[in-house]
Amino acid sequence: MVAPRLLLLLALGSFGSCGRGPATAASDGALRVVATCSHDALTASLRANTAATLVLSLGGDQAATLAAAAAAGRSQQPFLVTVGGRPRSGTLPDAWVEAPSGAEVAVDLALLACAGAPPTPTTYSIGARTWDAANRAAGGAPTLAPADVIIAMLRQQRADVLTARPPQGGRHRIAFVAAADEHAAQRTEVRDAAAKYEHVELVEAGSAADAVAAGAQSLILATGEPRVTREALATAASVVVLDPMLQGAPGACRIGCAPETAARAAAARIRALLPEGGDLVVCGPDGDDAWAQATRDAIVAALGIASASVR
Repeated sequence: MVAPRLLLLLALGSFGSCGRGPATAASDGALRVVATCSHDALTASLRANTAATLVLSLGGDQAATLAAAAAAGRSQQPFLVTVGGRPRSGTLPDAWVEAPSGAEVAVDLALLACAGAPPTPTTYSIGARTWDAANRAAGGAPTLAPADVIIAMLRQQRADVLTARPPQGGRHRIAFVAAADEHAAQRTEVRDAAAKYEHVELVEAGSAADAVAAGAQSLILATGEPRVTREALATAASVVVLDPMLQGAPGACRIGCAPETAARAAAARIRALLPEGGDLVVCGPDGDDAWAQATRDAIVAALGIASASVR
């Protein structure tokens, strides 16, 4: 017997393809994935699947995805739900599910390490946040995960350190270590989080060894590679890892929003937008993107879609 997960993967196919599905929308509450495609092929996919009522975009550019959907020339525009990083200014889709990198949590844990409380070697699976035009001003709507409660308690208990202007002087040097291009979004978020603290000096280094040589007391490492994490742990006394898949080396302090958490938030919003069911087009990045594929699979499972109509 073929495993259910294998059936799902065979049905969904890759993002690089563009499939045609049935032309009739669901009317019984059922949801169907009728096509998967790359972001560049979204316009063509919507033209080919005229009954598609919602686009699920994974990790796409906000403005480009909206433009691609509009370019299909549909008289009735499909709903658009995006799952990925943090939305920028400008027009929002119907819903944007942010899967936070955990940069703010990482800076707090690194700062506590500088103050003598090294991070616990555990996994911090943090919650997602859903943004739309109605809740944007309020900062979106949270989908909580277990680590959110732990972090909130930690911030309350150590408010003496985690404050913008501590009563006592002294600065702490924290390093961010990542490839220059691969983790640009995390780099920006770490910079913003560190800037909130007057007593934090952020240095950016190409390796853990360079960070230690620069005098960093704690490292924030952006990687999903266990080997890179192990090398950093062997070099520095305090390492906090930003890993969206939460699959880094055991023994490290790992932070990320698990695909299953983002999937719960996305599935809830899709169900709210399509209470009577409908046909979905799923678009994602070209190539073998582990996060996008894991998130896609988790959303489909959360929606209870038994099979897809993609060929």
